Amino acid sequence: MKITQHKNGSCDFEFNEQEVDIIVKSGKIVFSPDGLKHFSKDLFDLSTDSIKKLDKSLQNVQSELNQDIAPEKKIK
Repeated sequence: MKITQHKNGSCDFEFNEQEVDIIVKSGKIVFSPDGLKHFSKDLFDLSTDSIKKLDKSLQNVQSELNQDIAPEKKIK
């Protein structure tokens, strides 16, 4: 999985064919303990950096726990 953060605060999670196949077959992403440690650190860094890059009008928008997150419908 490759995580790419953009200047506007958005990001892409890109999966290779093998990863997509696993996700499609299992319906989930499973991390080993060390994989989860690395992913958690990357996600933490991404979230703190993305807040700084967001438009000022979005920086103070409140989020709720377990809020539905609709993905952007951007397909290459």
